[in-house]
Amino acid sequence: RWQKEKPTHAIFEAIHRQSESNFLKSIGGVILGVDADVKIRYDRVSQRGTVKDDISFEKFLEQHQREDKGSGDAHKSNILEVIETADYTVTNDGTLEELHAQLDEIVKQIDAA
Repeated sequence: RWQKEKPTHAIFEAIHRQSESNFLKSIGGVILGVDADVKIRYDRVSQRGTVKDDISFEKFLEQHQREDKGSGDAHKSNILEVIETADYTVTNDGTLEELHAQLDEIVKQIDAA
């Protein structure tokens, strides 16, 4: 859709691969990494209550290892590498208000650049 419409601004979410991050940066994109403690992430997923999210903590950890750690291949999921190379990062371990405050500060920095 982005390639077809060529909007002035766009937000891409769920960047899991370094190749995706590299492409977005090559076209002038800014990467914002968002991380949270794995236990907090699991608690949040469990609270959503969807069928897809009804998994054990052990199964969640397996998925976490596969998606977050990757294999060193830029075309495979490696969320932690994307976060490490992000232009900005936030830690989403607190309240929604705390997250919004972090994001507001980053937007100010981007606007000032």
